[in-house]
Amino acid sequence: DLSFSAIYYHPMWLAPIAGLANVILLWCLFQLQNKCFRCIVLSILLLSIYVTVVAASRTALFASVITMVLYIVYNARNVKKIILYLLVIGFLATISIPVYLEQLKYKISLKEEKVKNMVLALPILERGLIN
Repeated sequence: DLSFSAIYYHPMWLAPIAGLANVILLWCLFQLQNKCFRCIVLSILLLSIYVTVVAASRTALFASVITMVLYIVYNARNVKKIILYLLVIGFLATISIPVYLEQLKYKISLKEEKVKNMVLALPILERGLIN
């Protein structure tokens, strides 16, 4: 399996950790006062969201996005900020959809290949069990 797993042994370990990093980085972004550090944390957050998308775990991606949206709504004091933040989130989601769909097609092709290999191996297994 050639899935993206970074430094972890299994690809499904990366996505939950990246999802947690998304939420923590968003919290840091709200806590920082220095604009330079905020820009650095924002760029790291965008990279972390990209890693979450590439790791191809829908659960981790949607859980972190829902948590981040709830955190933004909870901490935003006026309606204009909420709308601005939600527009930025929508823009980032629109940008990441092609990458996510590409990874989804890759995962589907891997599953189809595994099923095809299992179907090809079935007559061999049946002959071994019958004889």
